[in-house]
Amino acid sequence: ITSNVIKLLFRHPNKISSELATALSGLDVHGTWSFDGLLEVSNRNVTKANALRWLAEKLNIKAKDIAAFGDQNNDKEMLAWAAYGVAMDNAVPEAKEAADFVTSSNDDEGISKVLKRWS
Repeated sequence: ITSNVIKLLFRHPNKISSELATALSGLDVHGTWSFDGLLEVSNRNVTKANALRWLAEKLNIKAKDIAAFGDQNNDKEMLAWAAYGVAMDNAVPEAKEAADFVTSSNDDEGISKVLKRWS
């Protein structure tokens, strides 16, 4: 992989994303997905958590002051890193396990409900 490659995407007609991810075992890459059936592969340091960490440092925001919301496998590291990781009720199990809180679903204004409680 050259330094010009940002992300590789893989699909398989008969395998789900977690099955595709097993092929990455032992490789120095990061694999994730935002919907089942598509595997996203990038540099091992490319995660939403690292992007949020980088932005927080640039804006001089302390990690203890950060909330993150998510619902997919590609959100799990970010939800675990943020001081307040919030998963949606319709989130995949990995996102819920990584989060500190679970709110109602995307369709039931879950983010709005959390933000109203905090204000």
